[in-house]
Amino acid sequence: MTKNKSNSPWLEDQLAAAKTPAEREEILRQWGEEKLNRAAAKEEARLNAPSMIDKLRAGVAKIKKKAVTKKIPSKGKTR
Repeated sequence: MTKNKSNSPWLEDQLAAAKTPAEREEILRQWGEEKLNRAAAKEEARLNAPSMIDKLRAGVAKIKKKAVTKKIPSKGKTR
């Protein structure tokens, strides 16, 4: 097993603690599955994140709503 910089210390510890090659293969298989799941979740979150134009539109809408609902204090009646 070569030391790969992308492997975590947890993985290295698990592989060192494994007693048989079958256990090492199972650990690597599980690690690979989890790595793929994390990458898929990260990619999905990136794709579903609002774009800059969406953020800009939401900000403008918020400002417009605030301007419309803001009450302008009335001046007292003067003679």
